[in-house]
This record gives sequence, structure tokens and C-alpha cells, in this order.
Amino acid sequence: MSIEVVSETLGMVPRSALSTPALGANNCILLAEDEGALLGVLSYVLQMEGFQVLTASDGFEALTIARRERPLVAVLDVVMPRMGGDDVCCAMRSDPTLRSTFVVLISALPARQAERIARECDADLFLRKPVDHDLLVEIISSVFEHRAGKAPVRPFHG
Repeated sequence: MSIEVVSETLGMVPRSALSTPALGANNCILLAEDEGALLGVLSYVLQMEGFQVLTASDGFEALTIARRERPLVAVLDVVMPRMGGDDVCCAMRSDPTLRSTFVVLISALPARQAERIARECDADLFLRKPVDHDLLVEIISSVFEHRAGKAPVRPFHG
């Protein structure tokens, strides 16, 4: 599996062209970020797009929620208290009930270091902070559409 690295603002699909997924059991997003303001903003943006968002402020809490709720998508900060997003991703990849969760790692770490970490834990995607809200919505919408059989996951590279 290859990691797509997104570090710049890209040509975006207009929001009106994105279909909001029908939410059902386990069709939720797990958002784990230890910076309270960023967690609040990203959660708000995703909820305004119609997604059910579960939040965690550290990695241990994120893994606990993931095991209980089995989210379709997990957006995980790499550097968090108690357990980093990369460790959460590794734990999810080793759990048969969470292995298919689409994992997006986010980080302000230097790009090469963060890319290496993302590859080592088998994340699906890595985004640099600050996270482009429109791009995150596009990515998650694409995952939901793909999992619903409506469209392939679009490539997210420049």
C-alpha cells in the first residue's frame, strides 16, 4: 500500500459536487488531536458536512473509541499524549475488526520524518498541518463514496 502525501493546497472539487454520505452504523469518523482548538475546528467542519464525528484528545482514548465504534475513517495526530497516532494506527492495523479503517495521519513534524512514520504504520494518507479543511472533507467524502461502491478513491496528489 502506498502513502499519498499531501502538503499543499490542491485543485479542489467544489463542495456542491461532493455528495454527503448516508450515515449508518459504524459510518463515523474518529478525530484524534491533542490541540483543543484544532480538534474543535476540524470536528465542527466535518459535522457541518454531515459526518458523525467521534473525538479524542489522546491516542489511548482514540484507540478505545476505535475498538468500541469501529469508524470508517480515522484522522490521527502523530504526536499526542499517552499514545501517538502512529501507534494507534499500528494497533488498528493489527486488529482484524479495524484493519480496513481508512487512516489519515496529520502532523507538523518535518515532512520526511512524518512520511517515514506514516509508511511504517501503514497509514493510508499523510497530511501536513495546518490541515486544509476543504481537502480533508474531499478525502473523507471520497472514502465514504468508495466504501459505498459509488466511486473509486480519488488520488490526492499534486
